Amino acid sequence: MMTYRRILLRICVASVILYIAILCTLIKLENRLVYPGAYMAPTRAQPIEIDTLMMSRDSADLDTAKAEPGDVKTQQDQLKATNEPSDGLNRGHAIKDVGYRTCDGLLLWGRLLETKNLSPSRPKNVVLVLHGNASRAANLNERLKRLAHWLEADVMAGEYRGYEDDHRPSEKGLEDDCKAAMDFLCQRYQLTPNQIIIFGTSLGGGCATALAANRGAKAVILDRTFDRLVDVAAEKYPIFPIRSIMKNRYDSVSQLQRYRGPLIMIHGDRDEVVSIDRGRNLFERAACMPKHWIEVPGLSHMMRLPDETLAMVQKKVQEIDRSPPTLSSPLDPKDGATDAPESREFKYPRENGSEYILNLESESSTPPNATQE
Repeated sequence: MMTYRRILLRICVASVILYIAILCTLIKLENRLVYPGAYMAPTRAQPIEIDTLMMSRDSADLDTAKAEPGDVKTQQDQLKATNEPSDGLNRGHAIKDVGYRTCDGLLLWGRLLETKNLSPSRPKNVVLVLHGNASRAANLNERLKRLAHWLEADVMAGEYRGYEDDHRPSEKGLEDDCKAAMDFLCQRYQLTPNQIIIFGTSLGGGCATALAANRGAKAVILDRTFDRLVDVAAEKYPIFPIRSIMKNRYDSVSQLQRYRGPLIMIHGDRDEVVSIDRGRNLFERAACMPKHWIEVPGLSHMMRLPDETLAMVQKKVQEIDRSPPTLSSPLDPKDGATDAPESREFKYPRENGSEYILNLESESSTPPNATQE
C-alpha cells in the first residue's frame, strides 16, 4: 500500500512540475506564438533608412533573389503574371516600398500599389491592408493587385514592427504601426480616415478593429478574424489560465462597440485556426451599421479568397458608396470612447445635382476634394 501511495504521489508531483513548466514556457513564448512572422528570416534586404515621411522605392529595386514566387519586376511581367481580367485596372500600375514613421519614431516599410488609369489626383477608393501574424507586407503583391482590381482602389499593405526589423512586437505597438500607416495614406491622398477602407485578415482583423475604433474608416472588411484573440488561445489551451496570463488580448468585440460605420465580414466554414463561431460572435455583437456577413463554403484559414467572394465584397462596397454616410468615426467619450476628434462638416454633391452634408469626426483637418458617389 505504501509503495502504491508513493508512486501516486510521485506522479502527482511530476504532473504539477510538468504543468508549471509548460505554463512558464507559454508565458515566455507568447510573442512567438502570437507573432510568428516576426521571428522568421527576413524576406528581403532592408531599404536604406532616410529621415523623411513619404519615401518610396519601386518594386524593380527589390532584391530579385529574395522576392516571393509571383513577385513581378516589370509592367509587362505583371500583366503576364496576373490572372485578373485585363480591363484596364491592372494596366500601368506600380507596386513600391513606402516608408513612414510611427509616433515612437520607428521606420516601417509598407507596400503600395497605385493604379494609373484612374483620376491622377485620387483613386475611387483607398484601401489599407493589415496582414495576418505569419505574413509580411513584402509578400502581398498578389493580394494588392486583386483588391485593386475588385475595389477600384489604390491599395497599401502596412507592416508591423518586428516583422522586418529587430523591434519587439506587441498589441500596443501594432496599434501605433497601423495608425502610422493610415496617417501616411491620409497625407499622401489628402484624405480623412473616414475615406479609407481597412481590410484586415486574421490578426490583422484585430488591428483593423482597433484602428477603426480610434480613427474611423469608410468601411472595415474583416477576413477570417476572431472576436477576442485571448478566447481563441483559451480554446486551444483549455487546461491553462490563458485569460489571466495573456498580454496580447485583441478584444475586437469591444472595439466594434466604438466603431459604428460599415462592416463587411468574411469567414469560411472550414477555418481550422479561427472557428467560424468566433467570427459570427464578433459579427452579431458588432454595433456597426450597415453590416454584411459573407460565409464561404469550403474555405479554410490559409486558402486564397475566391474571386466570387471578392465580387460580393465589391458589390457591398458599391452599396456603401451609394448610401448616405454613417457614423464611421470614434464615439464620444460619454458613449464609451476616448480621445474624441473634432467634428467638421462637409458637403458632398450627388450625381443628380443635390447634395448631402457629412459631419466628419476626424483628426485630419484636410477636407475631401473629390466627388463621392
